[in-house]
Amino acid sequence: MSNVRLSSSFGYPVGVLLLGALLCGLLTSSTPRVWAEQPTVGPRYSSAPITSTDLLNMTYPSTFTAEPEVTLVDGFYTEPVAPELAAKIGIEFRRAAFGTIDGRDAAAVVLASSGGGSGTFYELHLVMRANDGRLRSIAQKELGDRIGLQGLTFIDEAIRVDFTGFAPGDAACCPTLNVAHEYVPEEGTLELVRAEEAPALLAIPEGLSIIGWFGRPTTSSAILGASPPLETIWAYVPENGSWLADSRLLPNSVRQTILVDRGSGLFVVARWATEIPVPLIPPPAACPLNPGPPNPTNPSIIVHLPGNGEVLSGTVPVAGRARVFEGTVSIRVLAADGSVLADTFTTAEVGGPSFGAFASEVPVSVAEQTEACVQIFEESAMDGSHVNVVQIGVTLMPAQ
Repeated sequence: MSNVRLSSSFGYPVGVLLLGALLCGLLTSSTPRVWAEQPTVGPRYSSAPITSTDLLNMTYPSTFTAEPEVTLVDGFYTEPVAPELAAKIGIEFRRAAFGTIDGRDAAAVVLASSGGGSGTFYELHLVMRANDGRLRSIAQKELGDRIGLQGLTFIDEAIRVDFTGFAPGDAACCPTLNVAHEYVPEEGTLELVRAEEAPALLAIPEGLSIIGWFGRPTTSSAILGASPPLETIWAYVPENGSWLADSRLLPNSVRQTILVDRGSGLFVVARWATEIPVPLIPPPAACPLNPGPPNPTNPSIIVHLPGNGEVLSGTVPVAGRARVFEGTVSIRVLAADGSVLADTFTTAEVGGPSFGAFASEVPVSVAEQTEACVQIFEESAMDGSHVNVVQIGVTLMPAQ
């Protein structure tokens, strides 16, 4: 290839003349010029997944604090109500769930805020990554004061929150209405698109009575375990015209676990008039029917990690607060078929009746993507049964 150089009639290379003209124009122009970064075509989203640890330590908008935003540290934030007062404003991370909105990774977070008085105010946040890669709460919704949070999950691109709320006439301490709400983002807020309500407590008279079960699917053992006054449950099987019975009075070897679906009719025997809880929340994906759920309005175990629907690899982070016998918090990881992937325990900072923080990393190895259930619970000091069981559905990936 031959060397060819374009030149002007004055003997200067054309490139030099063009450069000189450009510089001259810049220096003599009366209109200032600004060199700006070329705009990116289309949005720029960080590919980093959202994790529970991110959510425990991010910045959220707040109407309770002096500043309009607060940054949590390991799920907590506090500041004095006033310089001369000992009372503090406190914000605590309570629950997280993971899903997608418009094809992008998203997380739902429930925070509980207290202004130093008797109230505890719950707020739902939708968290997504901004174009700069930072996590932000892009929409919020107040859920109420002193509710009993039961569950948080994504259903398609809506956020479902299950909690015990207040019926007309309820005392401020004691909500009695089960609520299942679904929200979608709408211009900086979360719009309620579906609501379902049912009494949280079902009144049972002394002796034999019939009840219609309108709560979530469950088992006879879960109902009996949650209400000591109940002794026996009878269920009719129309397929063969038989009756099934489950009773705490029977030896475990002959007891039957009756599956109780929504709409089931049951005969129950109670030693005295009582009330039984009827939560609406369905079990998380890959989790069995909960054998002994905690009291939603007065839970003994509050789980911060992991989040419902979180994708994990190698280890399952577990953290929260518990008031349990001798501070022992039991942990199991189950595959969807019920096989045990991990079975261990950790210890809270203090034992019951006080709350103590707990945290653990549970090693779990899988060869392929596996839907799993994390159970965090207390073993009953009376009979070793699992009580105060919190269940969280996660996806486990092979370790990199």
